[in-house]
Amino acid sequence: MKTGAFILAVVLGWSGALAAGTPTGLEGEYVDMDMAGSSLSVTADHWRIKVGDMEVDNTYTAKKTGDDTYAVTITPVDAALKTFVTTSVVRKEGDTLIVKNEGTTTESKYKKK
Repeated sequence: MKTGAFILAVVLGWSGALAAGTPTGLEGEYVDMDMAGSSLSVTADHWRIKVGDMEVDNTYTAKKTGDDTYAVTITPVDAALKTFVTTSVVRKEGDTLIVKNEGTTTESKYKKK
């Protein structure tokens, strides 16, 4: 399983971050372009990754860092998973979200349904 497709998180400063519940422009239902049966659901306050029957629910904040790029802080709702922190950059290209974890060369690509 791809690291970025399971749990994502970004450590941000407070300046310019959009609070949970504030629309970010990333909202939508997406399917993983590289992993069958994997999907991503982004609402104004939740970032949910589903792989098969397993789903990880997260809250998130986003900071727009460029025309189509965002730094996103994703925090697992499950208390047992809150220690998993990964720095990521999310890039929006049309109806596709591309998620890249800092320190890796792997990108996860999600196409809007």
